[in-house]
Amino acid sequence: MWLFRLIRWPNLAIIILTQGLVKYCVIRPYLGQVGVSSGFFFYDFLLLSLTTMLLAAAGYIINDYFDLRIDRINKPHRMILGKRLEARQGILLHWIFNGIATLLGFYLAYRVGSLRLGLIFPLIAGVLWMYSARYKRSLLVGNVVVSLLSALVVLVVWLFEFYMLIKLGHNLHIIASKVSVVVWFYAAFAFMISLIREIVKDIEDEEGDKIAGCQTLPLMIGISASKSIALALTLFTMGLLAFGQYLLLQQGLKIIFWYYVIPVQLLMINLLLQISKSVMPDEFRVSGNLAKIIMVAGILGMQLFCLTL
Repeated sequence: MWLFRLIRWPNLAIIILTQGLVKYCVIRPYLGQVGVSSGFFFYDFLLLSLTTMLLAAAGYIINDYFDLRIDRINKPHRMILGKRLEARQGILLHWIFNGIATLLGFYLAYRVGSLRLGLIFPLIAGVLWMYSARYKRSLLVGNVVVSLLSALVVLVVWLFEFYMLIKLGHNLHIIASKVSVVVWFYAAFAFMISLIREIVKDIEDEEGDKIAGCQTLPLMIGISASKSIALALTLFTMGLLAFGQYLLLQQGLKIIFWYYVIPVQLLMINLLLQISKSVMPDEFRVSGNLAKIIMVAGILGMQLFCLTL
């Protein structure tokens, strides 16, 4: 079980859930409206999800490697690397995961007829290394990098699907633009929720980050100002959701509209209140977990496209 904890298996489960819902509950129903079936087959999708999960797992391992000193202060009871697994073994596992992911990524790029797409995967591996080694200790840079990678989990499915459809000679036009709007909306939602969660986590880990010489937002501008930014981003995300709800009404998708009005927006209000009252690290941990719940709740709304399209 410690190995699963090391690679953050709940987060990996969220990745495969997200990508599965994008493909089968958003892309496929829209393509079905014009009688187009996906050329990106089930086993292709499984390999894409496996590639994404391997990169994420490698990223978590290298993050723990560079955070050994900080974690001994912030969460000594939850450490895996350096206790259950030697640091050098962790590095080896990191390279194995990245190597397999890169090979699979170039195979998938070959399948869709664009080898350039294969460069995405070693690029992500490099960004995750740089994030762990440098970016996460810099003001906001690390937060934005993680949030962009969260958005990419959504976007990469449509990217490979789109190139496969082009390879097969399909003429998509309007349907492609509709799918792109929905996918980009979910990517923006993932980006915003991840950014809020990253700022809240920085507040929670302030003590260890300070000793390690990090330049996170709470250390540079203070906890109070950081909370204000997290609250402003939460309000902005609620506005983004409201705009998405308006677009859903324009398409006549009332079931999905009400789903985001009631469960998701109510959770957003709860997050707003939780961040406002948080003072101690444990309270900010609750806020961070609530942000993750909102991420999952928002993603689960994709399955309603299967019922309404």
